Amino acid sequence: AKKYNDVVMYIQKKIKSGAKITQNDYNYLGRGYYSLNNYAAADSAFMKMVEMNPTALLGYVWRAKCNVGLDPANKEGKARPYFEKVVEIASADKVKNKKELIEAYGNLGIYHYNTTNLGCAKAYMLALTELDPENANAKQVLGLENVKKATAAEL
Repeated sequence: AKKYNDVVMYIQKKIKSGAKITQNDYNYLGRGYYSLNNYAAADSAFMKMVEMNPTALLGYVWRAKCNVGLDPANKEGKARPYFEKVVEIASADKVKNKKELIEAYGNLGIYHYNTTNLGCAKAYMLALTELDPENANAKQVLGLENVKKATAAEL
C-alpha cells in the first residue's frame, strides 16, 4: 500500500518493545526507509540483517543499493564492498542470482572506470556481458578506446 512511514513506525515500535526481532523485521524496516530515500537508516537496518545471517545474499544486495543512494555518482565506492560480497555469494548459482550479479558487475565496472582502474572495469563489464550480452552500459564501456586497451596487468 506504499505506507512506508507506517512500516517504519510499527517496526520501530516492535524493536523498542523488546519483542523478538527477525531478519524479516529488519528487511521490512530497511525497505521502508529505502522507499523514503533515507538510505543511511535503511543501510543500518540491512546491516542488522547481515549480522543475523552473514551468508544470506539479500542483506548485501540491499546494503549495496542503499550505498548507491549515498554515493549516486559512484566515485567514493561506498557500495563496492557490498557488491563484491554479492558477487562472492551469488556466484555459487549464476542462474538463480543472475539479476543480482548483473547489477553488481555493472556497478563495480562503473566504479572501477570512474577511478580509472580500467583493467578491473573491463573485467567486470566482460563478466556482465556473459550474463547479459545486450547490456547497453557494458557495451558502451567496453567500446571506449581506453578500456579496449586495458589489460589484466592493470588489475
